[in-house]
Amino acid sequence: MLDKKDGLMPLMALPVRLFMGGPMGDGKFCMPWIHIQDWVGAMRHLIANENARGVYNLIAPVPTSNAEFNRTLASVLRRPYWFPVPAFLLRTFLGEMSVLIVEGRFSQPKRLTESGYRFQFPGPREALTDLFS
Repeated sequence: MLDKKDGLMPLMALPVRLFMGGPMGDGKFCMPWIHIQDWVGAMRHLIANENARGVYNLIAPVPTSNAEFNRTLASVLRRPYWFPVPAFLLRTFLGEMSVLIVEGRFSQPKRLTESGYRFQFPGPREALTDLFS
């Protein structure tokens, strides 16, 4: 979940803010994410929908690689994008939390969108601009 002050976002933004932004690990993996306002909106939508049962992926509908996400973050923060952060450094400093950054998975919010939820921030540019502007 993307929140300017909580979760992984402050840790992910730190290298970019320090002019060392780049892909985390090889940057090729798909990185599921969701803006906090969409997460809250989706939860409200599902609670209000009496037909909503079972598992729903609360992630943004636009599949994004880590490299693309960090490139967008650097652009929004007006910082360079050039310094890859090696996976071993992430594992050293973040421990088990590094799995969330260096080992992504491809998913879609198919059931959520089929239930009628409309995202306010479907892509990373919209979400990051909202958080950092």
